[in-house]
Amino acid sequence: MITRILAGVAAAVLACNLAVAHPGIILSKGGQVTSVVSGSGIYVPPPTHDAGATVIFSNIATKYPLGLYFCCSGATVSGPNSELGFQSWPAMQFTPSADISVTEIDVAVQWLAGADEVDLDLYSDADGVPGTLLKSFKATDLVGNAGCCGFAVGKDKQGIAITGGTPYWIAVTSDAQGTDTFANWMFNSTDQLDKVPSAVNKGAGWVTNGGAVPAAAFAVYGK
Repeated sequence: MITRILAGVAAAVLACNLAVAHPGIILSKGGQVTSVVSGSGIYVPPPTHDAGATVIFSNIATKYPLGLYFCCSGATVSGPNSELGFQSWPAMQFTPSADISVTEIDVAVQWLAGADEVDLDLYSDADGVPGTLLKSFKATDLVGNAGCCGFAVGKDKQGIAITGGTPYWIAVTSDAQGTDTFANWMFNSTDQLDKVPSAVNKGAGWVTNGGAVPAAAFAVYGK
């Protein structure tokens, strides 16, 4: 069932929203979804986690260790000087069930072109979009397009305190050292029914995208 649904998502993107950005890569209308029609096929083991870490949020397909997320379609990540010609920073919301400190963020980001780096940002919520930046991690040496199943990982041993029942955001952005970054935040391959609030920043501030189905794959851990 999961395979059929994901295949349908990819087919819809390819058939209805053709906008070629790079050989082998197709953008949706508006550029917020990137699909890859061919890839490296390289397997990269997922990260190990610190002993005792608690899962605060995860939509990673841990029951399927050779397919932790969808290989070939996701939310576009681009810096303002990327080959796409526009900025696109996606963000996904999560809500912790209890007070805890975030010590690790794993995001299913694949590199496509430009600088091989992204920033993984933890934001507070501001009326349904990312608000104050609480912590930013630089991630480099990303897995290549359509590979499996590498993650961009940010860690902080001390941790960043967050409050249970309060929404927060994980965003994937570019910075001054990676203004030409073009990457893809891959969709998950688990829950394709429950919407995850999403937002995007195209250079004029954060705006809501409503609920993403499927959402981009990520996990937040803490102690």
